[in-house]
Amino acid sequence: DAYNANPVSMENAIENFKELQAVNHWLILGDMYELGDTAAEEHIKIIKFIQENEFKNVLLSGEEFFKLKSTNSFLSFLKLQDAESYLKKNPIRNAQILVKGSRSIQLEQLVKFL
Repeated sequence: DAYNANPVSMENAIENFKELQAVNHWLILGDMYELGDTAAEEHIKIIKFIQENEFKNVLLSGEEFFKLKSTNSFLSFLKLQDAESYLKKNPIRNAQILVKGSRSIQLEQLVKFL
């Protein structure tokens, strides 16, 4: 879902994805835009939600998530091109993957590298 992302839709998508109980699952998440003054706080909440749900394979892209890279052990990329470069060198195989972020971050461009 690379068209819309807000805190509620992000948490719901992650929660539903977890119910699939895949052996090899990945989250590829992009920043949630248009949150105004609450942007940092809402991105922190998503990081904590991911950690509480024990996801290990997580790739984050965007300025807000990148600012939080010291708070977690997830792969974090400031620019989408950096995430593309990583995936070209480290393709994800035999996995179920949730791709979600605001439209402006253009996460759909990563799908060709999965």
